[in-house]
Amino acid sequence: MRAIVFVDRKGLYYFGGDAKTALSLQFPPTSVQDMEIINGDELSKAISDFIKANKLKPADVLYCFSSQTYFEKAVPEKIPPEEIEALRSDFADNVPFNRVLSKSFTQGKVTTIIALNTEFAYTIKKVFESLGFKTEAIVPTFALYGHQAVTFSGQVGAQLMKHFNSLQQVSFLVKDDESKNIDRDEKEFSTPKKQSNKRLYLLVGVFGVLIVILIVFYFYMQKKRAPKPISQQPIDITAPTTVPILPSDTPIEASPTATLKPDIPKDDIEISVLNGSGTPGEADRVKDRLEEADFTDITTGNAPTQDSEKTSIVFRPTVPRAYRDEITTMVKSLGYQVTTRENDEITPDVLITTYRKTAEE
Repeated sequence: MRAIVFVDRKGLYYFGGDAKTALSLQFPPTSVQDMEIINGDELSKAISDFIKANKLKPADVLYCFSSQTYFEKAVPEKIPPEEIEALRSDFADNVPFNRVLSKSFTQGKVTTIIALNTEFAYTIKKVFESLGFKTEAIVPTFALYGHQAVTFSGQVGAQLMKHFNSLQQVSFLVKDDESKNIDRDEKEFSTPKKQSNKRLYLLVGVFGVLIVILIVFYFYMQKKRAPKPISQQPIDITAPTTVPILPSDTPIEASPTATLKPDIPKDDIEISVLNGSGTPGEADRVKDRLEEADFTDITTGNAPTQDSEKTSIVFRPTVPRAYRDEITTMVKSLGYQVTTRENDEITPDVLITTYRKTAEE
């Protein structure tokens, strides 16, 4: 028995299995926001209650995520196939999720990279799995519909069911390998006890030598700074003392204040611009404006349509204040309302996500 779980931005739909009609569930607004899980326990309980209330029997499930739940980036046609994997990895690093499911899909001559929030996808499937359901595939709507915006309907559910087998072949990873990564990291960084003791003794010895050097340096500086004895030679009070007097109309100029410039060149500031407005070309508008200010390392991509009506700018702590102010000013000059924050977990130095414009704009 097979079933489709179609996941949208604010809820999910269940189609097939032993359900006589398509069923829907709205996520609690305090559990999910912009594909980020705010309260995992609340979300899991809501899904579990939904399954039990509708008395759904376990089935083989294909999870399909709508275009409003993932990020995508088109790969230039000139990029050779062997470089696509590196480009996919770089794009996944720029997506503002802690963990990312990413995969490249090719339609005709065009390749597109899709990135999905791992925690969001796996939390949903784990609730179904805990009640006996089996995960067969996790796919984006792009795999079947390309760039076409798709909302769930009975017809969409039937089409997904029809292509169930072929969609299994292009699925994201269906098993969470986080535990394997943790075990691998522990093995890489674990060392024998004897080796740890040797390192400890070495560090203590180095620390002791540094203390001795600091003590010697301190006394040397104290001796160097000691005041010299005042000369005992008699002072000739009869010798005339010449005091230079400036003419009353001679202007005295204050020394100019030095202008502080950032030590980091603009070419070294990596900027990623993601279009979350739903309007084509918004990311390129921002890129063009930043290039006018001599920022050159800029990449663009698409983000899900944002609920917020303000453009988000996230800076790494290493970005100089002067550049932050300049970038914020340039983005505001395009008519955006802007919010800024700092985050040291993003891969680029600056991550800009444009907002969804209202009908009045």
